[in-house]
Amino acid sequence: MAPQLTLEPARLLQLVVSINTHDPIKIQCKVNQFLREETGASAVFCVIYCRDREDLFCQVVNQTTLPLEERLPADHPLLGGALRSPSPLFLPGVRLSELSSAVAAAAGADSDSDSDSGGGLLVVSASWGDATQPGLLVCLAGRAAPFAMEDALLVRHVLGHVFGTLMHAVTSAEAQRVQLQCRSLLRVAQSIFRHIGDVTVLLRDIMTQARNLTGAERCSLFLVDKRTNELVAKVFDVADDAEQIEEIRLPMVTGIVGSVAASGELLNIRDAYAHPLFYRQMDENTGFRTRNILCFPIKDEKEVLGVAELCNKVTGPHFTRFDEEAARAFAIYCGIALVNSFMYRKIMDTQERVQLSNELMMYHMQVSREETDQLCAENTGSVARYSPSFTAWEYFPRDLEERRWPAAVLAMYEDLGLVHRFGIERSTLARFVLMVRKGYRDPPYHNFSHAYSVAHFAYLMLKNLQLVESRCLDDLESLSLLTACLCHDLDHRGTTNSFQVASRSVLASLYSSEGSVMEQHHFAQSVCILNTDGCNILSELPPKDYTQCLDMVRGMILATDLSRHLSIMTELEAMATGGYRSCEPRHRRLLHSLLMTAADLSDQTKRWLSSKKAAKLVYREFFSQGDMEKQMGNDPSEMMDRERAFIPKLQIQFLDDIALPVYSLMGSLFPACEEVYAQTKANRRCWQRMADICSRRNATNVQSIDVFDNERLDEEVLASDGESNSVQCATAPPGGSTVANSRLSSLRPYVSGVLPCCVSKNEVME
Repeated sequence: MAPQLTLEPARLLQLVVSINTHDPIKIQCKVNQFLREETGASAVFCVIYCRDREDLFCQVVNQTTLPLEERLPADHPLLGGALRSPSPLFLPGVRLSELSSAVAAAAGADSDSDSDSGGGLLVVSASWGDATQPGLLVCLAGRAAPFAMEDALLVRHVLGHVFGTLMHAVTSAEAQRVQLQCRSLLRVAQSIFRHIGDVTVLLRDIMTQARNLTGAERCSLFLVDKRTNELVAKVFDVADDAEQIEEIRLPMVTGIVGSVAASGELLNIRDAYAHPLFYRQMDENTGFRTRNILCFPIKDEKEVLGVAELCNKVTGPHFTRFDEEAARAFAIYCGIALVNSFMYRKIMDTQERVQLSNELMMYHMQVSREETDQLCAENTGSVARYSPSFTAWEYFPRDLEERRWPAAVLAMYEDLGLVHRFGIERSTLARFVLMVRKGYRDPPYHNFSHAYSVAHFAYLMLKNLQLVESRCLDDLESLSLLTACLCHDLDHRGTTNSFQVASRSVLASLYSSEGSVMEQHHFAQSVCILNTDGCNILSELPPKDYTQCLDMVRGMILATDLSRHLSIMTELEAMATGGYRSCEPRHRRLLHSLLMTAADLSDQTKRWLSSKKAAKLVYREFFSQGDMEKQMGNDPSEMMDRERAFIPKLQIQFLDDIALPVYSLMGSLFPACEEVYAQTKANRRCWQRMADICSRRNATNVQSIDVFDNERLDEEVLASDGESNSVQCATAPPGGSTVANSRLSSLRPYVSGVLPCCVSKNEVME
């Protein structure tokens, strides 16, 4: 049946009256139905051109409103020609499914006939009088007879009466959407300003709000690190079950984010892989596929603070001009929030440091001139005057009278030639050592006695292994090692890193974001002492050596966090297997860490009875923390619980998982350390004998510290192998002679904060 091409004025007037509304959806429904009736087409729909987004969108097909606007690119292969020409476009044989599956589905659901067959597709454009590009395309499809020019003229005649009303309604709807976006932007600003007290939460909220505001699939946020000239990302927009990345650092010149950071200008990239600055390595590493990018700077009044990168527009083919304007407005709020957050953090840090300084001043006393003069006057002489076996591995430094420990430390510095080599004045060294002693509190284990013992083992390694003479270390590294060992637990509170974080202590507030809470504090206190008048033993170093020495001391102190030690075990094994190469900077840093850990755990290398004395102090400290955890309403781990701890088992586990692998590596690298490894294995055997004896007596529930005060039990342990507390060449536990990769699974409890008996350090990684 041929279509009726003559329009009745009354029907057209009725249509014009019926579309007197501001709702563009209702207007399109009425226009579509009118054109269906007049042309016989089974599918009619309007495609509107959006100048801001530079794309096409369809909202209604016949009487059916699409669930989501169907967006099409302005250069669409079928409709692009109609945008470029005012003439009607006849597309015979073209099916609606070729244009859009969503449009075809809606047309089929709203028609009794096959809207995807017959006379093809007719596209008629309409525009404002002064516009060079159409603002509206009306599409007709699904008629048995081919569309003709008469159909196009009829559509154009109708559009002449309804175009203005429809486009005004579309513009009004768009204005309402902009208004809603502005309200949303204000809500976003209100949200991010609530989190200025926590930079991490603020950054995460900024990413979430930016993603929601622009309809992006993912957002990345990089902050500018001016100190290293890098872009740093510490918070990531990933699923909760995805593998968490600790930190990403990129040079300032890297990719799109680097370009935006340098220029301070927004970039809207429709095809990421076609852009020369796109950094493909990130997609290859993560498996994420980036299609398009909106990257914008976050600035204060003077400079770029960071860069936000939005990936993959979800509600359209690419990010639009409207998204660009929303991002620019959002970036202003972000800049203000970040500046305020950084300022707030500085203020809080200052307050906490003042509080900590006041606390330290209340606790510590200054070293008097008389104390310094008295120590300087003491004739330290040869180290042999403190003990004939002072340079032997088996020597237990705590056996020396406590009052003589500072003089023994001076003697170690002098015997190693450090005083002469670096021009350290005796009075300065004396004041420094006395200040370090004052800097230690008095918990059962982590006090100056432990620091002195660790420094003594460092002295033994430097002297007996001839680390400087063999060029494994140089003089400056030797000075750094001995100083780091002496200072490595300054102001220790007798609690672990995990306890500091859980109790929300001042130290946790200062250092938890950097990890290794206590170790960071120990180094900070070391610098405070060095900066104290008359205590700087590094003052005669050239500026470059001074900086290098402090960097090494910091690295060595941080290395005493066992979580860091465990993280480099694979590298240490490879170095022990392939041999130490002093020319490689990484090998030297690995050796620094290994030597520090070996010194820190050195109580395990002493004869059985001496080693057991030190272990008793450790458990007294652990049980004290466990008691505090119970008072806080928490359930302490077995090693911290005086009512549950079976110490022999915990000691065996600690030796197997931590200490023996350390001294096995030392023995592999330095044959002169085999004696140390052998004694550690002997101690392991003694703990095993104690565990066996207790098991035979059904006494695995021996109450905590009791095992240390049972002389009869000691006699049985020592007598069971016919020995008298001498170095034993015991059989190593399975895997004890080498550190195999299979051991890594057994080390997981240490990293998660459950350390069976670390006789030395703050064991828990934050």
